[in-house]
Amino acid sequence: MKNVAVVGKEDFIDIFNLCGAEEIYKIDETENLENLIDELAKEYKIILVEEEILNKNKDIFLKYKDLKLPAISAIPSLKEKNSENYINSIIKKIIGNELSL
Repeated sequence: MKNVAVVGKEDFIDIFNLCGAEEIYKIDETENLENLIDELAKEYKIILVEEEILNKNKDIFLKYKDLKLPAISAIPSLKEKNSENYINSIIKKIIGNELSL
């Protein structure tokens, strides 16, 4: 089982691309997030989803919330207040260095 997958719109996943994340899935408003998450759940321990997308599809989060794996976590996009600091802290934990956004 792989460790982490990142799901979001293009501007969101670009940050993770810059950090060297390899398991990135671009999705837009018209794609079926539930099908993608169901497929990723078979392969990944942690699935990070752009908060804006997950908020519009709360039933997906509820479907997996009581399971041990995968852990599905909402990550705020850069458009949201204070999200830059939050995303920087995640990046620092992943790669060990800060990234200037």
